[in-house]
Amino acid sequence: MLLEAASRTKGLKASPGAFVLRSELADFAVVYELFIYPASVEAMPRLRSGLHANILDVFNEEKVQIMTPAYDRDPEEPKIAPVEPRKA
Repeated sequence: MLLEAASRTKGLKASPGAFVLRSELADFAVVYELFIYPASVEAMPRLRSGLHANILDVFNEEKVQIMTPAYDRDPEEPKIAPVEPRKA
């Protein structure tokens, strides 16, 4: 899902491509790192924002909740934000 989000993000180099590492088995979660290669460093703030939006969109589309590391229990109904089309 992280790689799909990266593929939807404009302003990234196609080669080398994005990749994901499982960087840590923490106390309450697995920590993943998404590595990307921007086409321009000047565009990093917008690129990062777009990438984060795409990550949220892909996780929501796949019905995967992004939870805080420590929680009481799973909700009876998933708390997933509706996917709304973004303006280009």
